[in-house]
Amino acid sequence: MESLGARTIVPAHGGIFEDAAAAIQKIRGKLLKREGFLRTALQEGPKTFMELNEWLFPQNPVLHFFPGCGITESHLIKMKRDGAIRREDGRISLTSR
Repeated sequence: MESLGARTIVPAHGGIFEDAAAAIQKIRGKLLKREGFLRTALQEGPKTFMELNEWLFPQNPVLHFFPGCGITESHLIKMKRDGAIRREDGRISLTSR
């Protein structure tokens, strides 16, 4: 989105963002904060997917499933692609990087 140079973002839900650059920066910050929460949880030791999901969305058990599972998985996919985590035997842990 950022590389397109858009001025306005019209999302599938929610309001229109008239300042695309500011909206992208805000969303990036929110995503990096969530990734930081996952890293903090994993510093305590390996966790299962559901343990991480509950760590990320403790306020509401319904969020654990929707949209929580998809959000958590998308972060884990990125972290694995970046080499930050490994997944073995149903457990997720930080790499030595």
